[in-house]
Amino acid sequence: SSSSSSSSSSSSSAAAAAAAGDGAASSLAGPGPALRAPHAAVGGKPSVVMPSLPDFKQVKTYEGHTGSISSVRLSKGFDAGRLILSASADRTVKIWHTSSGTLLRDWAGHEQGVADVAWSDQSDFAVSASDDGSVRVWDVEADTCLAALRGHDSQVMSVDFSPRGNLIASGGTDDRVVLWDARSGRQLRSIPAHSGPITGVSFSPDGQLLATSAFDGLIRFWDVATGHCLYTLIDDSAPCVGAVRFTANGCFVLSSTLDSSVRLWDYAGNKTVRRMTGHENTRFTCLPALCCSSENKRAHRVVSATEAGPGVQVWELQSAAPLQTVSGFGGVPLTIDAHLTQDAFVTGEIGTRPPLRLFVAGDASWLAEEAEEDKAALGIGVPAAAATA
Repeated sequence: SSSSSSSSSSSSSAAAAAAAGDGAASSLAGPGPALRAPHAAVGGKPSVVMPSLPDFKQVKTYEGHTGSISSVRLSKGFDAGRLILSASADRTVKIWHTSSGTLLRDWAGHEQGVADVAWSDQSDFAVSASDDGSVRVWDVEADTCLAALRGHDSQVMSVDFSPRGNLIASGGTDDRVVLWDARSGRQLRSIPAHSGPITGVSFSPDGQLLATSAFDGLIRFWDVATGHCLYTLIDDSAPCVGAVRFTANGCFVLSSTLDSSVRLWDYAGNKTVRRMTGHENTRFTCLPALCCSSENKRAHRVVSATEAGPGVQVWELQSAAPLQTVSGFGGVPLTIDAHLTQDAFVTGEIGTRPPLRLFVAGDASWLAEEAEEDKAALGIGVPAAAATA
């Protein structure tokens, strides 16, 4: 069970969520699944629609980090999913071609391990958060660090770019959220947001709300323009919240908690609408993700780490039924991100020289096609004269 408190303030995101509610009228994404009951009456008798079982298989690894991988993000915008951004305890931030596996960027500069990374909306910039207390902004094309932002008193655990790319939010072990001007690097606002280390920050798709999660067991929603707290969500048992992220339409948030649960919240309706269990997650803050089936764009799946194995657990969202446990990891996969258009996800795990891993369900021919396009773009296997023509 769950409870929440809210103020009378509102935003377009909150209004959309309130209008959606639970049931047949609500959906998770632009095209997305209606959250409906798993049982439907046929001929007066109830019938159960069984979810299709995915078959996620590892198709690629990316090796280069020398410390535990703390964050992975697939690119957004025009080149959605074609690049992977990763961060590690080895103090580096890297960018890889998803299909070819080519390492494109290898950024150093942080003095301690890097805890989180995020892309700008068109993936032309990246931002990183580090245990050294800084937030760094990177220009992908120019291959350089534009700024090192300092405003936290201790480690920075989470970071996100606003949809328009003009704001950066960061959360740290000092229990504060800081909002930055992405262009000037100026600190706009510092909010004492929680009574415990902040594990996640996530902008809503319209950029008007910021969701935060923390060890204090709370998920809070902030008006970006005013800095006011609009909603607070808490489960009755108040487990530590390991991560939070908005769904694509901004009507829901997905969270993981250290009671071995992944929850989908209708934050304006003040309730949990789905709870996924059956995995083990009591020690590490693990980021879950929402996958869209390539066969049925309205069939969503939730993926998150399980410390037992270790591995990745896959659930069907509609019924919260477990579908598959993906194994074969050397360490707990702390971080997962899902492809926006393909039935695929990428992981990063704990270890001394851990790889990133790409998993695909069903037909993976798109990967080979993209690899050829990427090789041509990079000039790989193309005569020098042709490559520069």
